[in-house]
Amino acid sequence: MHGRPTIAICAALLMFGSSALAGPKVPAKNAATKGDGQTPAQSAAQDMMVIYEAFCLNLFPDRDAFAKALPLHHATPLDDKTASTVLLNHQGAAWTVAGLEGTYTLALEAPPARRCVVTGNAAEDEGVQAVFGMLINSYANGHEFGALAHRPVVQGHVGTSAATLQIITAAPDGRPRQAFVNMGVVESDGSTRLRLTRELAPK
Repeated sequence: MHGRPTIAICAALLMFGSSALAGPKVPAKNAATKGDGQTPAQSAAQDMMVIYEAFCLNLFPDRDAFAKALPLHHATPLDDKTASTVLLNHQGAAWTVAGLEGTYTLALEAPPARRCVVTGNAAEDEGVQAVFGMLINSYANGHEFGALAHRPVVQGHVGTSAATLQIITAAPDGRPRQAFVNMGVVESDGSTRLRLTRELAPK
């Protein structure tokens, strides 16, 4: 895992504090700030981005390297039904991975799909969107992806739930087009389910 993007995650979340874009709201029980100026939900988002960086950015789509890293992160396999739910009714494999602030789900969609997902309960606000953009920019710059396309953040619905969607795309020369997606969906208890995805175009 590279140090620079992780430091950027910490710094940017502190800089943005608890500012939020109108959209999915973190429930009051998660809104109180901690000593570092972050809410628990923002700290969870930071946790998830560290896991996303380690697996979906640095290892995916190398499935052998991905598999070797799972024991190092004490990943626990989940059953096929749970994996399918996490992958929005697509087939694949999923694991629970513990971070500093909680436990999250990491998933790989089965070939020929080329999709890596990290999901869990966490904030999806203006600060998290900015940090996600910084993380992807840093990764893309280090891998010579060229200019990224940052689409405007979209507010909408997934089923009956309010949702926010942030999509960043890359089309590196001679390599697969890919999308980096940050989606937040408000759950029935008012918390936000954050879903971070990296998807490569089919071969």
